[in-house]
Amino acid sequence: VAVQLAGEAVRYDPKNYAAHELFARTLLANKELDRAAQEAQLLQSAAPGRAEGPILAALVAASRNEIAGATKLFEKALAADRTSIEALSGLVQLDLAYGKASQAKGRVQAVLARDPKNSRAHMLSAAVAAAQGDKAGVEQSLRAAADSDPSSLDAYLGLGRLYVSENRLPEAQKEFEAVAAQQPKSVAANTFVAMAMQVQGKTSDAQKRYEQ
Repeated sequence: VAVQLAGEAVRYDPKNYAAHELFARTLLANKELDRAAQEAQLLQSAAPGRAEGPILAALVAASRNEIAGATKLFEKALAADRTSIEALSGLVQLDLAYGKASQAKGRVQAVLARDPKNSRAHMLSAAVAAAQGDKAGVEQSLRAAADSDPSSLDAYLGLGRLYVSENRLPEAQKEFEAVAAQQPKSVAANTFVAMAMQVQGKTSDAQKRYEQ
């Protein structure tokens, strides 16, 4: 149904770039790689200076396990738009999957050198540090992500999980509470807080959290 609706949007307005991008992403999600590749090529031809076309072509190539081609396309996208986290994330994921953590780290550091407050880039930096077994680097990057964007729930959750793994439970509780403060109705956040309390022997407080 989603493919049909996206296709109808393209047929209704064939010059609508956003409609073609949505159609390509829908085809990709539906594993219709040949048709997605055609749409990606159309996007690249229609707007060669934009990042969306190369990104979609890269995602198709990666789905076909064409790693070298996917890497070049993601690099092309990042050259077109140096702020594209999707392109950067694609490159980092490929690098990490093929044991090129140092290369991934270099890519992320290049973005952070230009934009040190880029929370999503800091999250990618944390992923690279985790792949390298650098727990201090993970913590530093997650903290930078949270400081750069206080609404980044993933950063606080990441810190909380890291502290739990290191048995730093009061610190874990603090990070989980930061998430719960932003999303008071979040079952996951309150459950994490309660678990941290329970392990610390705060049974009564933990029970109250479980009941929220």
